[in-house]
Amino acid sequence: MMAVNFQSQHLLSAVERYGPEGKDARIMPKYSLDEPVQRYAATKELCHVAMNEPEDFFAPDVVQISTLLDGGPLDLSKAEHKAVWSEQAAETTARELLYPHEWRRADLAALERGEVTVQTLAIKYKIPDLVVSRVLQPRLQDGGDEFWNRARKAA
Repeated sequence: MMAVNFQSQHLLSAVERYGPEGKDARIMPKYSLDEPVQRYAATKELCHVAMNEPEDFFAPDVVQISTLLDGGPLDLSKAEHKAVWSEQAAETTARELLYPHEWRRADLAALERGEVTVQTLAIKYKIPDLVVSRVLQPRLQDGGDEFWNRARKAA
C-alpha cells in the first residue's frame, strides 16, 4: 500500500492493476485521510482485487458518482451498474472484515445503554465512525443475522 496525494471530492482511494493479465495490484489510499479511513479504503480496494476478475475493472469514465449514489435497482447488463455492484460488494465485504458481525449485537446493546458511543467504538476498532454507525443500524442487524445463520448452516 502506498498513500498518494490526489485531489478528489468523493474518492478515497484507487487500485492500479498491472502485470500479466492484470493480476498484480497497487492500492493507493488518499494521503490526506485519517488512518482509520485509509485502512477502510485500502481494505475496500483489496476486496476489489480479491473479488473482481480483470475484465471487471472499469475505465474511470464508466461510472458516474450519481450512479453510485442513486440507490435504485441495478441492471447488471449495463457496465455502469456492474461497477456500482462491484463498489457495493467491496464496501460490504470491507465492513465485514473490519467490523465482524458477531461483535455488533453487544456493541449495539452497549450503545443503547449509553456505555459507549459510535466514536469510542470507531477508535476501539480503528475504523471510521461512519462505518460503525452504518453497520449498527438496527434494520441491518436482522438481515445480517439471517445471512450469517444461513452461511453457517451451509458450511
